[in-house]
Amino acid sequence: MSPHLPPGIAYSGTIGPPVIYLTMYFEKRRALATGLAFTGASIGQLVIPFLITWLIGTYSFQGGILIYSGLVMNLIPAALLLRPLTFWLTSKQKKALAASPQAKAPFCTKFKVALGKVIDKELLTSPLFYHYLGALIVTHLGYWSCLVFIPKMGVEVFGSKSMATLLVSVIGICDLVGRLLGGYIADLKVIPIYTLMGISVGVPGIVVIVTALVPVTATVWMSAVLLGALAGSYIALLPPSCVELFGAEKVPAGFGSAAFLMGALMIPAPIIMGEYLREAILVEG
Repeated sequence: MSPHLPPGIAYSGTIGPPVIYLTMYFEKRRALATGLAFTGASIGQLVIPFLITWLIGTYSFQGGILIYSGLVMNLIPAALLLRPLTFWLTSKQKKALAASPQAKAPFCTKFKVALGKVIDKELLTSPLFYHYLGALIVTHLGYWSCLVFIPKMGVEVFGSKSMATLLVSVIGICDLVGRLLGGYIADLKVIPIYTLMGISVGVPGIVVIVTALVPVTATVWMSAVLLGALAGSYIALLPPSCVELFGAEKVPAGFGSAAFLMGALMIPAPIIMGEYLREAILVEG
């Protein structure tokens, strides 16, 4: 467990701040900017497993991980490029801000204000916020379950493990496309962003149910394509939908809670689905 805990903590620290900054930097193209930012994670999911396999095979485990660690450290100069909104103020505006009572407040007061933005009492008493979190819980549990379910269904329908691997690759490619298209469509303002979120969440669930009832080639491919595309759209729309529902000032608390839930649900969902598949195999045997 110890080799995985530090990277997990580091990952949680690298994904949150850039997303929150994006919601502050952009207004007109906020969803598209978020989608573009998240495409990096999607590409990484496709490329990094092959990269690590090649590095370990070429330079041994220790050498391969050392090289990969050096690549990951490029996050440090990338993080240094992030700037607070005050960076873009004029000299006159910066002087006015420095003379304000908030700037002259003691550290304890500033810390209390910052903590209040993370643990927002108004947000925690809002029924809409708990409805939002409930939707995320169901969605994320279902998403990880589908990632286990579809490859297994691919093996049963196609009779080949290589086809199951291909299905996972199709999900990854469609996820990349979905993150870009979802953000672009949301910024057109033709369809409300929460409606797009509902489509991104609901349609894959319906398709997977159909695939389970009618496990044929067409439904399996349809599940892989739609799950990838609409799950990617869902990820891209998550921060902008938080802004739309609760306001930009609530993003640190709202998205922070959402990210915490998504991380926490990565633990039980694959375990539950794995136990279900194991029981199903025992019954079939």
